[in-house]
Amino acid sequence: MVSTAERSSARAPEIAIEVVSESSSVLDSLREDVARHPNDFVTFETETAALRFIDEHALEAYRETEHRIIDRGVLGYWRGKALVVLPTLSRSMRPGV
Repeated sequence: MVSTAERSSARAPEIAIEVVSESSSVLDSLREDVARHPNDFVTFETETAALRFIDEHALEAYRETEHRIIDRGVLGYWRGKALVVLPTLSRSMRPGV
């Protein structure tokens, strides 16, 4: 039996794939929205701080209940503004600083 298959010494090209997590792109999108429309948002560094604000302003603030909206960083609303968690890195933790 004769094999017609040839062995190739050429290597398959390497493909670089940049993996961006969904949560990272959602956070970037939220940052862009806040930058474009800062008067439409109240931002918090942590979820704990946002939930504390909602509890302290219980007569005017309310929590978001739709999970797909919460997953995008919106935890509630107050006086027509969205309450969002938008953490920032300290300068010492930012790459290249």
